[in-house]
Amino acid sequence: MKRPVLASFGAIAFALCGSLPAEELLFWNQPFVTQFGGGASYKAGLAVDTEIADDFECAGVVTRLYVDGSSCSSCTVPNLLGAHVRFYAWTPTGPGTLLSHEFLPATSEGFHVGQYGTLDLKLSQPFTPNGKAFVGVQMAFTGGGYWAWNYDWSNQTLSSPSVWGSSAYQRGATTGQGWVSGVQWVSSHVQAHMHFTVYGATGSPPDLGSDLCGSWAGVPAPDPAGSTHTVMRNVDVLDETDAWAVGEAYDVLPGQTTPVAMHWDGTTWTLVPTPIPSPGPASANCGLDAVKMIASNDVWAGGWQYKQDAAGYVGPHLFVIHWDGSQWTEVPTPMPATLGTQGGSGEFIHGIDASGPNDVWFVGEWMEALQNKRPALAMHWDGSNFTMFDTPLMHAKGDSLEAVAVIAHDDVWAVGGGKTSASGPNAYIVHWDGSSWTLQMTVTPGILSRLRDVKAIASNDIWACGETFVNNTYRTWFIHYDGSSWTEFMSPTGGAGLYAVASNDVYSVGGSVAHWDGTQWSTIVSAFGDALGVSMADVAGDGACGIMAVGREIIAGDIMSYAVRVLPNLWADQGGGVGGSTGTPVLSGQGAPYAGQNVIVGLTHARPSTPATLLIGASAFPLPFFGGTLFPVPQIVLAGLPTDSAGSLLLWTAWPAGVPSGLQLYLQYWLPDPTAPFGVQGSNALFVQTP
Repeated sequence: MKRPVLASFGAIAFALCGSLPAEELLFWNQPFVTQFGGGASYKAGLAVDTEIADDFECAGVVTRLYVDGSSCSSCTVPNLLGAHVRFYAWTPTGPGTLLSHEFLPATSEGFHVGQYGTLDLKLSQPFTPNGKAFVGVQMAFTGGGYWAWNYDWSNQTLSSPSVWGSSAYQRGATTGQGWVSGVQWVSSHVQAHMHFTVYGATGSPPDLGSDLCGSWAGVPAPDPAGSTHTVMRNVDVLDETDAWAVGEAYDVLPGQTTPVAMHWDGTTWTLVPTPIPSPGPASANCGLDAVKMIASNDVWAGGWQYKQDAAGYVGPHLFVIHWDGSQWTEVPTPMPATLGTQGGSGEFIHGIDASGPNDVWFVGEWMEALQNKRPALAMHWDGSNFTMFDTPLMHAKGDSLEAVAVIAHDDVWAVGGGKTSASGPNAYIVHWDGSSWTLQMTVTPGILSRLRDVKAIASNDIWACGETFVNNTYRTWFIHYDGSSWTEFMSPTGGAGLYAVASNDVYSVGGSVAHWDGTQWSTIVSAFGDALGVSMADVAGDGACGIMAVGREIIAGDIMSYAVRVLPNLWADQGGGVGGSTGTPVLSGQGAPYAGQNVIVGLTHARPSTPATLLIGASAFPLPFFGGTLFPVPQIVLAGLPTDSAGSLLLWTAWPAGVPSGLQLYLQYWLPDPTAPFGVQGSNALFVQTP
């Protein structure tokens, strides 16, 4: 019965001693992209299995490779089996000794192809360069078809030599040909470059953030089949086993946008079918921007759909669906008035909030074609019907409410922005007192200002966030209401969505995560492991640390759905340390012990430049030991781990897969120190249990 545990120990110990996490940093990017030529690596009727290679220079660990190809829009794409990635020693005459080779099957998690032929290759066998090297890529395929590589050159003719760096090299990989400098373009030989980007880890510990709730970690988010552009716009959380997120997906083949709804059951996000309104599904254009959970069987979502009005005009109109616990159903919404052939469109739902099942507010944009106005939308559901309410925002240039926060039936706040002139939007705040909407404040810290979200902790504790254009740049900004006045704050990040736990505990997301601690806004999470191009649109929680956020990431050049959740910090201090010349060493853990998530075990305040021994065990039997307490029953002993000149020692890894749930680990350091009572320093013990 102990063997699986011991095997797991071995994996963890190996990882802590030598593995590097995957935190995607831009290492190398060919700087000129002015024109593309194509060199076929496969062409129907002519088997030309070509490997392309080019040089780069960096130090660290290469974990990801972007390579631009072309699937030929007018040709048949071959049946791709995968891609070979090879790294070679650098020589002035081209690729030298083979240093590393990995084949990534097309069915693997590490192989992605974008709609324009961009390859996104995540390596399971990272390569460690220390200076110059060559990287080579070779496609594997069957059947007829065509695949071409993209090459770069700048300010030169096809026959002129390269003006920077070493040219790309090619060879017929299956025919044993040697490397040839340059690439073949039609009938010409071109001194050009493979268009590629290398990502990887620098060898420094990843930044896991500073959130006391735990670690923000990516969670697999499904994309509809065929989608090349999926964005999740909004999320709401009822509890740790019940959450909904909504957005839209674009399928390039039929050229249509369809609504996306996915449900979280505590473990997995799952796509759930939604209605596709007429004139779909063949020509559907429809998306969801907002979701609100009142109960597990009472969930509202809203957005837009292309629909024909009474005047025959086809364009975006309101789209609302309701979840009753078993299925989503479309709920008919009001349509703007028309006169004869005078119609229009431009209605969108951007935000939903509720105090209960009979008090639900929908805000967004509305079209009054007869008045040539685009007023902000404020629509109420009373349990049976929708009612439209006038807002004080009726500008011809267009108004929009982006979000709404319901405190009570007579205390509702909404925020957005409107074009009072041709110069751009100005942010504003409106309030519902039970009978009418009134303008509370027009906020203009800069031009082009708009508020994106609002959350109410209490009637005298309200936050709103958005962006403003100040000093020739867009800035994230927040405003806070204390019951009598609004105060403005700037922040380095956030601004897209808000989640408020308490007056001194507020989150905002965007490209990274910002947190309000009662005094200031600060960035607490700036990176999300191996995800690229992360932009989160919304964040929600269960009233405490059960936090989830959604948005998008970039994979193979395409925009795809992205979700994160906060995994609790499960490291517990057991005490038991004994001090010496530097005091008592402190052992701490950071990160969540979930498969693939980065974890860091750090020792500080230890004796400098001293070999330390880490003891790891699955159980504890506290015993007096050199003046302290020995906690682990040692099953793994890692000796000779050196502290640095400051008395610190960091071990980090991506937590290995296959570690059984419920596995308990105790960790503790001991190291020699002549000034300690018994000549030995000991850290506190740490306890962690895999969820």
